[in-house]
Amino acid sequence: METATIVLAGATVILAVATIWIAHISSTTLNIQVWMSFESRFDSKEMKNTRAKVAGMITTNLDVIPFDVFEFFESLGAVYIDGNIHKKMVENSFSWYAIGWWKAANKYIKTERIDKNDDSLYEKFEKLVNVIENKSGLKFCTAVPDFLEAEQQLRTKKISTKDKKKAG
Repeated sequence: METATIVLAGATVILAVATIWIAHISSTTLNIQVWMSFESRFDSKEMKNTRAKVAGMITTNLDVIPFDVFEFFESLGAVYIDGNIHKKMVENSFSWYAIGWWKAANKYIKTERIDKNDDSLYEKFEKLVNVIENKSGLKFCTAVPDFLEAEQQLRTKKISTKDKKKAG
């Protein structure tokens, strides 16, 4: 074999390995960015207010519950199950909330499945919780009423102009 052929083959191998490495880094970076967008959405003022509202309604007024919280976990479950998000970060950030919301809402969701004759309703949310519980062995230790009470405390207070002047 000629020297030029050996050098070219070696350079090709190096480029292939570098390409695979760059693809891996890009994928990881994208998965982290997806996680960050979910984290930001979950911690937004609107979502905190919605979580507080739903937490207050879920035990009393099941006919008019907004689906935003369930939809959030359904979307999170979809990207988690498909591997399009950094799984360890999801587990660290959302396990307690996903399990807590599932425990609080599962009777409601199961009733909705029957009423709508749709067993797939929020199935990715349910799968997310099952995977997290099975993978981590994490069991939800907080009583559901305590969890819902904590979520109700998220409602952001509107600061009056008078209070703003005192603070400033």
